[in-house]
Amino acid sequence: HDGCEDAARSLQKIDAHIECEMPNEFLYSFIGTLHVGARRLALDDRNLILRGCKVTSVAWVLGVPVYTGKQSKIMMNSTEKKHRKLSHLERDIGRFTGVVFSLQLMLCIFAGCAGAAFETNNTGIMKRTYLKILSGADNTGGGILIFVIRLFNFIILFSNFIPIS
Repeated sequence: HDGCEDAARSLQKIDAHIECEMPNEFLYSFIGTLHVGARRLALDDRNLILRGCKVTSVAWVLGVPVYTGKQSKIMMNSTEKKHRKLSHLERDIGRFTGVVFSLQLMLCIFAGCAGAAFETNNTGIMKRTYLKILSGADNTGGGILIFVIRLFNFIILFSNFIPIS
């Protein structure tokens, strides 16, 4: 570790800069020049360590980051939008839930129509005293309002078809 610290201290005193190509997505190509005073050293892909790589078989390494963040070669090769991977089971459950929801909605519409037709039917309405309907004239709003109310009533009643968990 003493050699690493000594090398790092001596590198701080060196006036150097790197000229290299613009960031690109090509992993196996790199062209650059290291300027140390009046000397120029050519840099190529053998002098480049990509993000996430591990260096082995050496005690220590000194390096300079050239591309960082979204400009690194690895990030330029990754896709912009990461879609969540779904297993076949998750995909099938999603489709099955959609089918059950569609069937539930159709059943609610059918039950809402039947309920509205039942309540707006004037024949035998006085026989259904348990519904608290005194006369056909007391229906509020007409068939469409009764249908909407019954539709939401049946949606609430049938909501157990698709469990929350």
